Amino acid sequence: MVKYGVILGSALACYPYDTVRRRTMMTSGEAIKYKNSWDAFNQIIKNEGAKSLYKGFGARILHTSAITVSFTVYGLLQTLLLLKHIGRGSSEY
Repeated sequence: MVKYGVILGSALACYPYDTVRRRTMMTSGEAIKYKNSWDAFNQIIKNEGAKSLYKGFGARILHTSAITVSFTVYGLLQTLLLLKHIGRGSSEY
């Protein structure tokens, strides 16, 4: 739970920066130009609101959850296999 909380917290903190980065890359060939990242951040909030910085965050939570669960299950399986191997009395790893 702590691992998932840390991962979720870091994703929550970094997602607005990722949104600004994606928006500046997507508008590179269009008429709308941003002077820098700070200008893009301010224009996004002014025109669309602060919620727009977190559009698509639900999909990221699902993706992060799937990865976290799969690594946790993998770690548990490795532990169980190691305990089974040690339980047989083998001296090798």
